[in-house]
Amino acid sequence: MSAPWTAWFPFYIADWTSDPNVGMMTLTQEAIYVRLLCAQWDAGQIADDVAALVRLTGGARADVVAVL
Repeated sequence: MSAPWTAWFPFYIADWTSDPNVGMMTLTQEAIYVRLLCAQWDAGQIADDVAALVRLTGGARADVVAVL
């Protein structure tokens, strides 16, 4: 369960939408990236294991690898 201070995190829309690296992602890859950000913010860290990240995000392995 999340600690109260992890219920939100700053997300700068202008930075996200203007970043050329984000612009090259598919919408699926963007969703995976945001899920990874949320998981890391909530837990403090995420696994350094592709299979675990695939399970965490529900994404296809190829998309998760592309985001990493």
